[in-house]
Amino acid sequence: MKKIITLLLLTVVSVANAQQRCTYPVINSVYQQKVSQITTVKSDGQRLKLATEFVTQNCVSSAQVKGLAGLMGNDSLRFVFCKTAYHTVTDTANFFGVYDAFRSFSWAIRMYDHISRYPQQNGPTSITPTAEAAPVYPLWVYPDTARTTGSKGCAGPVISESAFGVIAGNVFKQPTEEAKIVAIESAYTNNCLSMAQMMKLSSMLKNEDNRMRVMKNGFARIYDQEHYVSAGAMFSVAIKKDEWNNYCAAYLTPPCVVSDTEYKGLLQDIRDKRFTEDKMNLIKSLSKDHCFNVAQLAEISREFAFDDEKIEMFKLYYAKCPDKKSYYKLIDELSFSSNKDSFRKWIDNGGK
Repeated sequence: MKKIITLLLLTVVSVANAQQRCTYPVINSVYQQKVSQITTVKSDGQRLKLATEFVTQNCVSSAQVKGLAGLMGNDSLRFVFCKTAYHTVTDTANFFGVYDAFRSFSWAIRMYDHISRYPQQNGPTSITPTAEAAPVYPLWVYPDTARTTGSKGCAGPVISESAFGVIAGNVFKQPTEEAKIVAIESAYTNNCLSMAQMMKLSSMLKNEDNRMRVMKNGFARIYDQEHYVSAGAMFSVAIKKDEWNNYCAAYLTPPCVVSDTEYKGLLQDIRDKRFTEDKMNLIKSLSKDHCFNVAQLAEISREFAFDDEKIEMFKLYYAKCPDKKSYYKLIDELSFSSNKDSFRKWIDNGGK
């Protein structure tokens, strides 16, 4: 019991001393160096450890705490980190900005409830907010949501320009590409964004591979998905533009479906072929403008006696299968373990 009491007293004293000594935050170059180190670490636990050690050993601004919190893997880790960081913050009056780092409103409220028990610093330990640089967007042609008539990734309404300005400012202030990506992911997860707004947020990423990653991951949540061609302006080379356009076009294309009536007729046509080679030739011809679901493919495959023939057909129809996630069920149509294993690996590798 004495040891526990002693430890608690030491913690209280160290916190009090930290608050007394924290007048100016650590210089930005040191902070940026630590951020760069943390972003290279994959383990959430190790990221939390490094960030906690940093704020324990240095005075930090609320903006710096927010940036580090954005590097944590989830809100529970952000909460643990921010509780420690609060005691070495030089401008507690500005700590409200840290709430934006939380993806869940409930965790932000929990953070607020926690720090409300501590008095805010005043006088020389409080840093007066200064005007910050604002993002400048490229001179691209940004689409207008008013002309949206097609598929919508979110129901709407699209967030206002003033609300978007706050989000964009938060992304702009993040110290690294990875931190910006996290902030953008949070934005499209929790808000209904237009294609133009997603383009503007992604324009703050210098690396075009990162832009592609963010735009693809967020496409399902964009309000006016039909305007995807406009976003091709974000990519400087034709191969990237094509990759983006092909991805969006495939996403918006309705799944290929063969009706039960049509399927029965096609299956009978296959069965009417006397020789295996003729059956396979017909299947190859049909693959150009037809697709089959997993149950249909399984039934057709029973027209062939050998695994090699079945696998050839399965691979032929994989790309256009409407229920590709169930493709593993076709493994049971094969006879030999070696063929099952190799086909399973082929599926796991995305059909390659």
